[in-house]
Amino acid sequence: QNWTLSTLSIIYFVASSHKAYSFISCSSAHKFTKHKPVTTPPYHIRHLASIEQDQDKTPPSTHIQNLKSQIANSITSTNRGKSATATQQSEIEHLLRQLESACLLDAPARDERMEGRWIVEYSTAPPPSNGQLGPFDGVARQFVDLKRGTYVNELSVPPGDWLQATLSARWMEWDGVFLESGGDGIVSKGSVGSSNSGGGEEEDYGATCWKVDFDKLSIGLFGIELFSKKFSDTSRVWKMSYLDDDTRVVRAGRTGRGDDDFVFYMTRDIE
Repeated sequence: QNWTLSTLSIIYFVASSHKAYSFISCSSAHKFTKHKPVTTPPYHIRHLASIEQDQDKTPPSTHIQNLKSQIANSITSTNRGKSATATQQSEIEHLLRQLESACLLDAPARDERMEGRWIVEYSTAPPPSNGQLGPFDGVARQFVDLKRGTYVNELSVPPGDWLQATLSARWMEWDGVFLESGGDGIVSKGSVGSSNSGGGEEEDYGATCWKVDFDKLSIGLFGIELFSKKFSDTSRVWKMSYLDDDTRVVRAGRTGRGDDDFVFYMTRDIE
């Protein structure tokens, strides 16, 4: 009985804290401003980094598979990023940038392969975004439904997923307008700034980016909901920087500027 009361106390503390729902939101809510996004990296995801192209004649598919193997080897000892050292993070970031630059898609955010179940293999995000829920070491997954324009982020603690945190949300194509931190925790639907400040071709931000709007957070113990919180106009920006049949790289941030992004390396969950 004492163990049960102690566990419930920990869960209540985690759920009541701001960090309980930051595993998908990562920070406080934001509002729109009229900033005119630049058309240079990182907002055009295909050019997230200026990385030298391989000079050999390696076929693209072989090069990509080699990068994935290197990434898998590099993240093995990091507990999905939770225990990664600064040196390991730098090495993995270098490999991820190379993978992103090798993406064969012009519009990954619109590709049907976004659909389905994904498991977070590595992330630079802080707890609980990286799968750590309070003192418990869990695994983060994502379920994307393209037809409905929704997704669910789920953090589960083994064995048997006895402790779970889920966040349901909606998404739409991002228009390139930055989100701005708001002290009142409310997103204000301000006027949309121009996405083209130079008079040239307009940047198609929706091809690579989503604006996600959170709906509800739930904390459950042994399948019984203990805590829930509904959100009102709380948004983030996701940048889909790489996608193929079984791998995704997403850079998710509070504003869309890029300097507050966390990276998520995911593989398709075949369970």
